[in-house]
Amino acid sequence: MEKIPAEESDQKDAGKFRILAIIVGIIGLLVAGGLIASQGSGLVAAIGIGVEIFIASAAVGVVLGFLFAVPRVLSQNPDPAAAKAGGAKARFLESNTNLESISDWLTTMLVGVGISQLYRLNDALLGFRNYIDATARVFDGSAGSLPAVAPLLLITGAVSGFIAMYLYTRLNLAKLFSETESFLHGEARRAIVAVARSLEPEGASLAAMVATSDNVTSEDALDLMFDLLYKPNGYRRVIDLAAQLSHSLLTKSATYWFYVAAAFGQQLKDARANDDSALAESALENALDAAKRAVRLDGSYRARLWNISNPQGPDDDLAGLRDDPRFLALVGRNK
Repeated sequence: MEKIPAEESDQKDAGKFRILAIIVGIIGLLVAGGLIASQGSGLVAAIGIGVEIFIASAAVGVVLGFLFAVPRVLSQNPDPAAAKAGGAKARFLESNTNLESISDWLTTMLVGVGISQLYRLNDALLGFRNYIDATARVFDGSAGSLPAVAPLLLITGAVSGFIAMYLYTRLNLAKLFSETESFLHGEARRAIVAVARSLEPEGASLAAMVATSDNVTSEDALDLMFDLLYKPNGYRRVIDLAAQLSHSLLTKSATYWFYVAAAFGQQLKDARANDDSALAESALENALDAAKRAVRLDGSYRARLWNISNPQGPDDDLAGLRDDPRFLALVGRNK
């Protein structure tokens, strides 16, 4: 069996994270530079104050842009009977809509209050201009042209922050919501149900529940994998099921990779018992690969991986890795 492939989007996610880190770093430098510059005098101080005004208003715009752009999760097919009859796919994962409710409530309130207070906008901008004129004495006791520029910076920053976050949220958060809603649709869901149905004759209550459920969740999939690990040769089904789920969001779960590592550990044990060196080598590499991914997602899994590598323990799935230097380094047990 080949290694279970990583998410195709892993590199893209890493690239997005690096870009986001760079943007945050640049903003941090601008804030720090603006604060330092604003403590001086002359043109440098005026620029520093202008930067602080722009960033502060942009931050407010970012918050508003996020609130206004939070997508609404709708069922793809409100009629489950139609979905079963071959129509459009129904939702199999129910989302918590608290964020949507808060967004709706806050945007409604802000729009209502904003419209009712719109006539005061000119007075507010004039008051802000007078405040800058009275406090920003950077040109030998004078604020220079900064009071005239400050309201423009305030408006530009707010609008820019709003548009940037609105577009980012609509393009990325909506996509993430969609993926979360659909990650157990199609082939992934059919694979889980097929495995569950194959276990029904064995009288497994969990399998029977999953096989007949219209709402297969990530927890159902993980529970089924765990259940299979305690059945004779169940590791084979776990490996096959994991391969079919390798392009779902379950691969973002450390528990998923923990169970995959345990399954390959059991395969390693069987291969060595049958003197199948080629399969044993493949199982060893796959077990290590899955263990690394579990630790990468959640460092606390080092202890769990170590616990199931004890040959004398109740769970010895990874006993074959107990003396492997790479495994010992991964779990922090170097000799």
